[in-house]
Amino acid sequence: LRTKLQRLDGWLSERRRIAALYGEHLPDGVRPVSSLDESLHHLFVIRTVGRDSLADHLKRNGVETKVHFPVPLHRQRAPWGDPGAPLPLAEDWCGSVLSLPCYPGLRDDEVIRTCALIEAWRRR
Repeated sequence: LRTKLQRLDGWLSERRRIAALYGEHLPDGVRPVSSLDESLHHLFVIRTVGRDSLADHLKRNGVETKVHFPVPLHRQRAPWGDPGAPLPLAEDWCGSVLSLPCYPGLRDDEVIRTCALIEAWRRR
């Protein structure tokens, strides 16, 4: 862990650079969840209508994505859960967020290709 800690600043810088590249190339209507300037970008999360369709399109084209919290917290079986609670904003967020690849070593051409695939999906 100490060895990895020495590389942390470099990895975070690389993630910020990747996030900035996404910010330059993402099509209109697809927006990052966090600020491009302030986030550490452990994840690069976007919001878009038709999230599941986009995730399927990217997967078919070799781009892995992830959905974090596909079920809103209030709908989970947990002490804090309240399945009957009307929380439409939480439902909307959980149905529209998608994590795109963002890791040290991700190449610029891979980010640009992912953005182009998103653009192609939006134009379909």
